[in-house]
Amino acid sequence: MKPKIAIGLLILVVCPLQLEASTLLRVIDGDSVIARIQGKQTKIRLACIDAPEIGQAPHGRIARNTLIGLLPSHSSIKVQPINYDQYGRLVANVFTLGGIDIGEELIRLGLVFVYQANESHCDGPKLLLIEDQARQSRIGIWKDAPQGITRPWLYR
Repeated sequence: MKPKIAIGLLILVVCPLQLEASTLLRVIDGDSVIARIQGKQTKIRLACIDAPEIGQAPHGRIARNTLIGLLPSHSSIKVQPINYDQYGRLVANVFTLGGIDIGEELIRLGLVFVYQANESHCDGPKLLLIEDQARQSRIGIWKDAPQGITRPWLYR
């Protein structure tokens, strides 16, 4: 391997991924959006969260509608790519231009679960603490029972 290529690979491994300026095109559900990144339409799965499915009424629709409120169509966002999932979607942290981490905000509002399958790409302890605060406040998915609703990964 040539030295320049080795250094480039080392930089990719050591340095965190850069934020990409993007435009939100539309919200699909409570944890998936479509954005334009570098001129290309890209499906994005928000990292580290799992929203109730639309069939988990009313929670799936509430999560989706709240995400639409946080990220209106054609708003400017910042995307921090992590990897791709088995469906070819970009898994990424998504931020408003003001720096709000959208996944974290949805957890804070009690609308989504921390998705522990992706937790290694996030600040898992921080997100679990935020989730616990929402649970203790009995908001959103935690409103009716301390254990919350059926986890989306079990519902699917």
